[in-house]
Amino acid sequence: MAKLRAPYPMLFAPDFKEKVWGGRRLESWFVNMPPMPAPVGEAWVLSAHPNGPTRVTNGRLAGRTLVELCPDFPLLIKVLSCEADLSVQVHPSDYYPHLRIGESGKSEVWLVLDAVPDASIIHGLAEGVTPEVLRRALAAAATSTTARTAAAAKSSDTDIMECFRRVSVAAGDLIPVPPGTVHALGAGLVVAEVQQSSDTTYRLWDY
Repeated sequence: MAKLRAPYPMLFAPDFKEKVWGGRRLESWFVNMPPMPAPVGEAWVLSAHPNGPTRVTNGRLAGRTLVELCPDFPLLIKVLSCEADLSVQVHPSDYYPHLRIGESGKSEVWLVLDAVPDASIIHGLAEGVTPEVLRRALAAAATSTTARTAAAAKSSDTDIMECFRRVSVAAGDLIPVPPGTVHALGAGLVVAEVQQSSDTTYRLWDY
């Protein structure tokens, strides 16, 4: 571990992540993005997570990673660019019994940096949707996707997308996403995400 004698303001190089829902919009926010046509969805701008540790780019510690400097750094900070709707997902708490060894739960908060008109997110369940209603809708939707039949889709008491609460958002909005909250970013958003240093995600629905 590097010694932080005479600390100074450090700059970090982002770690870019290709995602099928990403694009090239972050080129106006960052330099040195992966070359075209890679669809970049995330820039990890400050990370000590092993899936994408960021490196110092200035001063005597240039080249060192945040893992080397502060292995227990508790946060992971990203900028996300969504060209398409993300899958509907949920994150566990620190007390979830099936976490991978070394992983924490994930609590996060979003700051909307840019948004197209009528941009929206999924945040929580619609009013009146119980766990049992959600389970039935997910099971029916999965059956419909597998069988690709209209009859299977109509067998659901509730359409899966009707189970989720959709919220309109605009630049400047700050949205907390506690563990256990069903959520998804919508198309046309650039979002800063501050979260626990965890890469654990459980997907409920991928359309």
